[in-house]
Amino acid sequence: MDNFKKTRLLPFLFAFLIGSVVDLSGQQKVAQTDFVDPMIGTGGHGHTYPGATVPFGMVQLSPDTDDTGWDWCSGYQYIDSTVMGFSHTHLSGTGISDLADILVMPYLGKISLQAGNKQQHDSGYRSSFSHAREIAQPGYYAVHLDKPSIYAELTASRDMGYHRYTFPASDSANIIIDLLHGLDRHRSWLTERVLESALQVVDSVTVSGYRISTGWSNVQTVYFQMRFSKPMKRCGVALHDVFYPDVKLMRGRNVKGVCTFSTTQNEQVEIAVRISDKPFSDTLRQCLPFEQARKEAKKLWQQEFDRIQIEAPDSIKTIFYTAWYHTALAPNKMGRVDSQIEDQLAFSDEYSALSQWDTYRAAFALNTLFRPEVTNGILGTMLRAADKNGYLPVWKLWHDDVHCMIGTPSVPIVTEAAMKGYGGDKLPLIKDALIRTMSLDNPVAPWSLLDRYGYVPVREGELFSVSKTLEMAFASACARDFMRTFFPNEKKWIQLYDQRAGSYRNVFDRQTGFFRGRNERGDWSEPFDPSMTQEGAFVEATPWQYLFHAHHDIGGMMALHGGVKPFAAKLDSLFRAGGGKVDAHILDITGLVGQYAHGNEPCHHVAYLYNDAGKPWEAQRLAYQLCTKMYTSGPDGLCGNEDCGQMSAWYVFSALGLYPVHPASGQYQLGVPIVDQAECKLGNGKSLIIQTHKSNDYSSKEVKQPGEWKYVREVRFDGKRLKRPVISHDQLMGGGKLEFFLSCKPEFQAFEE
Repeated sequence: MDNFKKTRLLPFLFAFLIGSVVDLSGQQKVAQTDFVDPMIGTGGHGHTYPGATVPFGMVQLSPDTDDTGWDWCSGYQYIDSTVMGFSHTHLSGTGISDLADILVMPYLGKISLQAGNKQQHDSGYRSSFSHAREIAQPGYYAVHLDKPSIYAELTASRDMGYHRYTFPASDSANIIIDLLHGLDRHRSWLTERVLESALQVVDSVTVSGYRISTGWSNVQTVYFQMRFSKPMKRCGVALHDVFYPDVKLMRGRNVKGVCTFSTTQNEQVEIAVRISDKPFSDTLRQCLPFEQARKEAKKLWQQEFDRIQIEAPDSIKTIFYTAWYHTALAPNKMGRVDSQIEDQLAFSDEYSALSQWDTYRAAFALNTLFRPEVTNGILGTMLRAADKNGYLPVWKLWHDDVHCMIGTPSVPIVTEAAMKGYGGDKLPLIKDALIRTMSLDNPVAPWSLLDRYGYVPVREGELFSVSKTLEMAFASACARDFMRTFFPNEKKWIQLYDQRAGSYRNVFDRQTGFFRGRNERGDWSEPFDPSMTQEGAFVEATPWQYLFHAHHDIGGMMALHGGVKPFAAKLDSLFRAGGGKVDAHILDITGLVGQYAHGNEPCHHVAYLYNDAGKPWEAQRLAYQLCTKMYTSGPDGLCGNEDCGQMSAWYVFSALGLYPVHPASGQYQLGVPIVDQAECKLGNGKSLIIQTHKSNDYSSKEVKQPGEWKYVREVRFDGKRLKRPVISHDQLMGGGKLEFFLSCKPEFQAFEE
């Protein structure tokens, strides 16, 4: 057996030994983490990364295969066969690039300061690799670098990245530290630029420095300390790619360092890298050995997966547990905050990568059920931002609000948290933050325009007017309901928010049956084609995909369409329309079923609207179809951007048979589970069992083979039959047993009204 085979087998043997247990009957049980495949989503448009991290960790130590292009927003694309190196911060599934800070890469031979390109990688420190020699597991990543035959292993803790490189015998085993490296450095829009960086050789085993960059985040500062497991033979630094072998400190915009070791055959060099968003108060003197750090990461992931255990075929377990894994990659815990503000708000950690326009729909709701510490941390982060900036953040990345997407998506999030029992005695702070946020104009939420016209008009310089109107109406309904519940005497704000909540009606054209853009005079934008974006009136979507985006007022939407039956017919039209015709330049419109686009968030709730339309069997059929067709176990197993957990949160909820159409309402619509059973350890310590019972009725002509139990005959909660396809957050948090009795054919009397 060659050395690589020996090395490659060790991670699998280690995972088997610590990831598997034996139950009392003597049967071997496979841990949930062993079903996780971090490669899912690294191909296609998933934009996920395969590297090492811990749940909600600040460090995401992962390979970067290229630094340019939309499908490289996480730094990694499965179609590539070369790797530039391993950087310590990454975004999970976003549609814009940033981070990839502090790149480290081992190589042999003469000093090289350029990565080289994919076509001519031999010209730099970049290396080719094969997916056959690559391992990705929760908290661990490994790959064999073909040039120059180095085995690279990565693991992580919350704020530390751990490297282990197995070198051949060499007097020039080099490790480059590239502070210029970043993502999208070659595009004109949102180009990432290093403003300043520094690298210092502290002693024979320690290097430290910082990197200040601008890109998607206006200013991002990363401090780092790096400690090696053996003394360096030598270490030099470079400025603007001029190498100075005897210089120990360098500052500038293009700073790199090369640390050189003498190694024997198969000698392992370990590196521990600590990062922070603020200067360190101490020096990194001791760190965990790599194998111990890996065990700790594995333990943290198993604790995360202890929250839920399902019974299902292995193929479903792989997709489900990987989806659960993806929901725990963001937001990222930055650490404790300033003590004065902490005392004021009484929340704990600060979080980054709050992709709120995406995650307010389901990912945050998943945290309210299972992860109270994360929910409280996000709530505290938002209130601190409001205290500092005067408004709730739109899209928080490190310490910057990048104002990405539209509306005020933080409003649904903080109101949902409050309505579900979070916030405690800080409700007045939430109220003040809501009022300030919804009283300030900004480019993504022009409240004065909404109040003046009753909608955001299409006009020069105003993008996404219809989408803004709909998103702002939804946020207004959430704020109104918060005020009614906790501050019923605030009549002024309740009335204003109620008026704004109904503004969606003002952009609905009854003649065409769609939401449409209109100018200040009230004229509809022409020409109109629901398969097109309508001159920027919609964001990442067409009128079809925003057609049902008043999910705070489903009864009102039905009235606009003429009642329940016409509303159901319009839902039918969405899923059957169009032959896939969409604007070719909108990369986010993917995962099409008719004109329904599962690859982006505005459609995520729509299938469940069939429950209110009196056709719950259609909600069940579509949920089953989307679960089984839009999610697979391959690298392209996500039909759209993961978007910091939202794409996977949809799957987790729907695989369990429920979905939060209007999360702040505290209600979950019921679909059909695709798991046989789920044991859920809720955030309050109680247990929820979700179980399916499958009939043997295969008489439906639609069923081509046994096993397609995609319809519900009845649902019982703690033995009591539910008369509506809905269950409340309070019911679920009380614990109990939710049972779905399934059928292979539509059951028109499943719920008794």
